[in-house]
Amino acid sequence: MACGVVAAVLRGAVLFDDPLAHGYDGWYYVIQAESWAAGSPEFADHSLAFWLLSAASLPFGAIVGNKLAALLGAGWMAAGGVVAGWRWTRSLPAAWMFGLWLAASPLLLGVSSEYLKNALGLALLPWILALLAGDRVWERLGALALLILGLFIHKLSGVMGWVLASGVIGTQLLGPRIRVPRWLLGVGTVGAMAALVFGVLRAEDLERVWSMGGGRPRLQALLGGRLRLGELAELALLALSPMVLLWRAWVSKRERPLAVGGLLLAVLCLAPGLPFGFDLTAWRLMLVGGLPVALMCTLLTASVPEVMLPVGVACLMAVVPRVVLANQAREPDYVAFELNLPLIQNSEKVVAHRGICGQIMAQTGVHCENFQPPEPHRGWTRVVYGVSLRYLAEVAPDAVDLKGPYVMLPEPQWQAFVAGPGSDWFLVRDPRNPYRARPDFVYGSQDD
Repeated sequence: MACGVVAAVLRGAVLFDDPLAHGYDGWYYVIQAESWAAGSPEFADHSLAFWLLSAASLPFGAIVGNKLAALLGAGWMAAGGVVAGWRWTRSLPAAWMFGLWLAASPLLLGVSSEYLKNALGLALLPWILALLAGDRVWERLGALALLILGLFIHKLSGVMGWVLASGVIGTQLLGPRIRVPRWLLGVGTVGAMAALVFGVLRAEDLERVWSMGGGRPRLQALLGGRLRLGELAELALLALSPMVLLWRAWVSKRERPLAVGGLLLAVLCLAPGLPFGFDLTAWRLMLVGGLPVALMCTLLTASVPEVMLPVGVACLMAVVPRVVLANQAREPDYVAFELNLPLIQNSEKVVAHRGICGQIMAQTGVHCENFQPPEPHRGWTRVVYGVSLRYLAEVAPDAVDLKGPYVMLPEPQWQAFVAGPGSDWFLVRDPRNPYRARPDFVYGSQDD
């Protein structure tokens, strides 16, 4: 319970810092929760998470309801970490370490404030581990039910659950004592196939993983990107975790299934070979790397409990306050951009980056795309990020300066800038200035 309260308090400090949505996907969840509650979903996203979000939006409004759901999910995940840590290690310090790390992980704190559906799906994983620690059939069936449920909440989190469980169960099957009924594997296979049949995972989703390659090397993107010191420090631990988890699997028979599952998950989160950029799948995989790091610290604490717990708590206490402040100040600044909405609300159609685009749709009702609009570009208004009005003046006489790092101009004039004086600017190929056509894996269509 205490770890769950810590998780909720930390996220509350970020999410309730201002009255508007938070994070690049914040307004997406506001729009979808409101439209679900009204019985007409805006986007073709049928995640079961929206049953919770739409229900919470009725008494509290979508903005507050989504924030409360984030607090609930984080608290549930941290509490599950304590239960799973105890069932696997029988060490109270290790159980506390698992729960506290899940509660205060800099990376997972960012996921809760940026990607709500992802965070709600991840909340199931510690409980799956807790159930897999037992031998009884109902525990295995419960774990299987949560694994299938995870796919219907969030695809990436659901796949992570299956990877983690396959490492745990596969190691148990190869051990001296088979703890998994063979028939249960068949039921699990049928359940996974059912998820595919119902369209939870689509062929187009693979395009999201492999396409849209990033423009900069991974290390350069990380050091020059949106991450802060605490998150970078946890990423360093993520890079070390495969070696530590492999060592724990080698030296401890009791912990081996958990260590192997964590090892597979750590490799998945490191996403070797995948194209990298802050709007790509590899970025989200990296952000959920707090889970295998928590597993690593838990297993280390179980082996040297008198040392690791205070060290881990001290590390978290040193970085978490800074991470909270960094998340509070992170782009987009919706409070500042709200002052620009009167200038935009009479536009026919708008192009803007993710987040700002959602705010425009939610607060003005104007149709907005965060992808390159189809030709002809007439009728579209572009909200440009990070390009000063004086650089646009030559080809964009109708450009208007906005509050914050934004300029508004007709889309044909932006295209003239991209083809002319701005052709070699890196910002014209930055996700904050949409330049890609809308891919098939995105929910809905360009004409929605």
